[in-house]
Parts: sequence; structure tokens; C-alpha cells
Amino acid sequence: MKCFTLFRPFFSSFLLFLLFTAPVHAQENTSSSDGLDHHISIGAAGIVMPEFEGADSYKVMPFPLIEYSNKYFFISTLKGAGVNIISTPTITAGPVLTYRFGRKENASDLLKGLGDVDGGVEAGAFFNWQFHQRLGAEVTALHDLGDAKGFTADVSLTYNQPLITNLSFALQASAQFADSEYNKQFFGITGKQSQRSGYDRYSPDGGIKHVSIKPALNYTFFEYYNLGVFYEYKRLTGPAADSPLVKKGSADQSTTGISLSWSY
Repeated sequence: MKCFTLFRPFFSSFLLFLLFTAPVHAQENTSSSDGLDHHISIGAAGIVMPEFEGADSYKVMPFPLIEYSNKYFFISTLKGAGVNIISTPTITAGPVLTYRFGRKENASDLLKGLGDVDGGVEAGAFFNWQFHQRLGAEVTALHDLGDAKGFTADVSLTYNQPLITNLSFALQASAQFADSEYNKQFFGITGKQSQRSGYDRYSPDGGIKHVSIKPALNYTFFEYYNLGVFYEYKRLTGPAADSPLVKKGSADQSTTGISLSWSY
């Protein structure tokens, strides 16, 4: 296991951590003189995650946790920056701008000969519907604006349940569609890559890239502090699972971790 590679993987693991813990973060809002409800979360966390999507080896990552939102807009390393064009007690929707992180060849021995995958800015839209007190659904669609090629669409369903005083449980099930351009970047093998790496050539189509399930627990103490633990099991499917890279690694992906944050 390779631990504490602090720079390039730092931000990508941050995205993953927020994805797993967001459903159970305390949403303690504060009304200010401008009439807005502000939410701020600051903290630190650590996770154990695959070295890359499709890897069979893992790394440990520490990083900070920062998030801000109000009724009209949000900014975070999970969802990027967005505007709530629609904002009701049960529905929020609007445009979003985010960044997709790439992949470095030196992240794993399995990637030797495949070269780097560029990251880049993505733009798209989100739709969040809290259709029940305990149940919510979200759809996010993103397309590249430059070096990060391809289109993705995520659909998730989240269930939240208080357990005992200050302790809550969340369970999220999700799936992601990726088009052929995205899959070719992360799971395809070109002729040149095949010669350098020894993998068979592979040109994937679009399809459901993965499905996942994410249980998490959050404990609130001293009113504003939150301790969270989480686990995600992700199964790569379709064109991603058929990649020679994933067959050499693993289609079964697990991530777990712990967080401590202050929310206001």
C-alpha cells in the first residue's frame, strides 16, 4: 500500500470523500441580516481508496474539508460551483461548473505504458428532489469544456434516518453513465498504448460505468461538531468492467474513511 502521496491525488480523493459523506453532514443553517441561510463546513478527514478507478491496490489520503452554501448558490469540492435557478423546500436545480481530475501514469504499476489522462473543466446541470422526509433523488449531467473529454450522468437515491440522539444514518445508491469518449480516456487501450503496456487493444462504447452503495454514520456533538464514518462499495460494469486494465486490476472498488468537521 502506498500512503500519503500528498499532492496530485490530494484533490481527487477529496472529491470522493465528500461524495460519500455529504448525505450525513449536519446542515446547521444560520440566518443573517441579508435574509440568507448560510451553511459553512470546515474539517479534516482521511480515507483508504483505490490507487485509480479499476485498481486492486489502495492508498491512504489525508485532506481538509471545506464547503459553503446558501439559498442561491453553492461552492464545494464535491459539486463545484453552482446556482440554484430553482429553489423550493423540496427541489433545487440549476447549472454547475466543476473540475474533473485526470490520472497519472505513475500512480500504479498497472498504468505503465498508458500515459497520463488530462483533467479539465466540466459544465452541466443538476436536479435535486427531496420527495419524502427521509428520501431524496439527484441527477447530475456534466460535459467537458476542454481537456477532460466526454459526458457523464449520475443518478442517486439517498435515504436518511435518525437513530438515537445526535446520531444519524444515511444510505445512498447510485449509478453513473459515461459516453464512449470518457470511457476511451480512462479504460480504453490504443494501438500505441498496447505496444508500450502489453495490454490488448480496447475501444469501449458508452454505457453504465458503475453502480455503488454508500452507508454512512454521522454523530453531532457540542452542537456544531460532526464525526462521520463511511464506506462505499462500487462495482464497475459494462464497457469499464470489460477493459483489460480493469481485468488486470479489479472491478470491485471499496473506499472507507473517517471525518471530523465543524458546521455552522
